[in-house]
Amino acid sequence: HRDRCLQALRDMLEEPQNNMRIFVDGRLVFSGELPALQSNLDDEIAASGLPIKDCEGLLEMLSFLLSAPDLHLVSRLKRLQAWAAGPDIARLAEELYRWLKEESSDCDEMLSHTLSFIGAIEGFRGEPCDESGISVATRRLEATLASARGHERRFQGQTVHAEAVKCLCRYLVGRTAQDLSIFVNFTACIPAELELPLAAWRFRPLADFCGRRPGCLLPSSPDCAHEGDASSVPYIWARVSAVDTDVKPPTKIPEYNKQFERLRNAWAQQQNQEEESAVTAQPAGGI
Repeated sequence: HRDRCLQALRDMLEEPQNNMRIFVDGRLVFSGELPALQSNLDDEIAASGLPIKDCEGLLEMLSFLLSAPDLHLVSRLKRLQAWAAGPDIARLAEELYRWLKEESSDCDEMLSHTLSFIGAIEGFRGEPCDESGISVATRRLEATLASARGHERRFQGQTVHAEAVKCLCRYLVGRTAQDLSIFVNFTACIPAELELPLAAWRFRPLADFCGRRPGCLLPSSPDCAHEGDASSVPYIWARVSAVDTDVKPPTKIPEYNKQFERLRNAWAQQQNQEEESAVTAQPAGGI
């Protein structure tokens, strides 16, 4: 799991686009819009005060943190993202949204109410944390839509109307989970008198994320072989934050389906072009 995370971070560093930014002391040193030479980036990171020598050390530290068993954010995001993923989910969400608008004059208000989202995320920890979550969400939308079109009044112990609201709120939460950003902060060499203020700001010793005792550090490798106490070695603290978590408005549900269709058509066109190029490149005859 950590190896896959590390490789994904390496790939992201090569093609950051809008997916990765690196700051040192609040100063942007790397992004898709601000490419940097590897040597310059290594120098910036080496001078950051963290016990790492280069960008690879930073990626190892990130992969250690993001795959840590005590960091629940990643697994929770996967569960939520599955509610708005898959080849059919955007179309099904739009069709259910249209039905609900025909049935209820206050459809958009219901899909913007805090209580509706509280009900939607109930039990989400029991949802799958992998690709199977996409199938579960798709089947639920299909079943709800079929009940709605069949003029049934009840579905899974509640009204079809209530289930439609729950499915659509989950879809909107999934869209939010796909678009948000994760900020990771690292700091080291913290004086003892600053540990309580850091904890109040949601920082934790890096080793704590893996349930290791305080003082178990990551100086250059995710194996955490280097141990000591806060007075004898650089003590790394980390904080993970999710930002841009505003809930998507229900009025954008039709637009999301249009966006997905454009992406699907572009992908299909590219696949056809590649297949045609492969056929053209074959020899005209002979062996």
